[in-house]
Amino acid sequence: MVNHEPDEEHLNEAQFARRLDQLIGGLEEVKASPGLKARILADMDQEYGLRAFLAALWPFGTLWPPATVLASAAILGMGLGLALPAQEEVSLAEDMVALAFVSESALEDLE
Repeated sequence: MVNHEPDEEHLNEAQFARRLDQLIGGLEEVKASPGLKARILADMDQEYGLRAFLAALWPFGTLWPPATVLASAAILGMGLGLALPAQEEVSLAEDMVALAFVSESALEDLE
């Protein structure tokens, strides 16, 4: 059978909560000054601005060194791709036939 009577600890907690409500209810309302509101909003802009967003994406320091390396690699790849002559397209079947002829001639040389 379950005992539904509140024990002494719960009574003390309930009395404490009621007393705290009475004390808080008797206080007058305090409004924040315009200066405080402005400082809070300024802090929020600094904390959640673009720098904070970038820091969350790249927490290893400044972002320009890896961005520079990435851009350099892209420019080098595009430059080499444009500078080197285009190779003829060779199909897989042609590669297999060439490999078969080379393998066959290599086996004949061994005999």
